[in-house]
Amino acid sequence: MTVGQLTAQLSEKELVEWQAYDRLDPIGGYRSDMQTALLAYMQSGSKDATLDDFILFDPEPRPLEEIEEEEKEAQRAKLQAQAQAMKEYFEYLSGSNCLPSG
Repeated sequence: MTVGQLTAQLSEKELVEWQAYDRLDPIGGYRSDMQTALLAYMQSGSKDATLDDFILFDPEPRPLEEIEEEEKEAQRAKLQAQAQAMKEYFEYLSGSNCLPSG
């Protein structure tokens, strides 16, 4: 269908409805890529893979520095949680007479 034909046949109300529908359930490349990724994920049969492993691009790209900083912060938080757990464990052991007194 040409633009002229579409303009002649599509009312403003119908155009607005299609625009609203597209916001809820996007039509186009991103949606097709997601569907293809889902099919590839399902065909892989991998229990370790996630859908993200089959998406070939990031729909909301961020600078590499921002991604690296986010990963560092996540690692810091993980290490802090582990250190806190170890501290609590050793405090528990020292209070339960499981450790030799020094």
